[in-house]
Amino acid sequence: FWLKLLSFRPPAMLALRRFPRARGLHAGARRCFAAHDGPEPEIEVDHDRKLLVIGPPAGVKATAGVVMLHGLGDTAKGWGQACFHWALSMPHVRWVLPTAKEIPVALNNGMAMPAWYDIQGLENRALEECEGIEESADVIKDLVGEKLGDVDRLVLGGFSQ
Repeated sequence: FWLKLLSFRPPAMLALRRFPRARGLHAGARRCFAAHDGPEPEIEVDHDRKLLVIGPPAGVKATAGVVMLHGLGDTAKGWGQACFHWALSMPHVRWVLPTAKEIPVALNNGMAMPAWYDIQGLENRALEECEGIEESADVIKDLVGEKLGDVDRLVLGGFSQ
């Protein structure tokens, strides 16, 4: 009920057409976009790396950066809509949304899905090995250096997993 497909899309959102979930705009977001009269954030989509970068508008220097990590089974496109919305009110922030590689997840009977590390179960998670978390950390560190090396402030955020 909270995600409604609308025909309105700001021009910058057209770059997200390969990200189906990012197509629908919540009615509140539609009002925000309609009232927004400033320049729109630039969008960089790297389909090979499944990476989405929502940057400041042209001519605006990024002074802060956010790396937003998705939850188990999701992708960067799951957060694209929200980060674009936030970027409208924070034009000095560059948002980097990576997608985890697909790995078999033991918790889900070995089904391959985007995950930052393998989850064995839901009990006693503090004792789990979290296989793959070091590799994911290295990918994120490389992205910070590549996409956010010039910012003064950095936030690492995420949802779930």
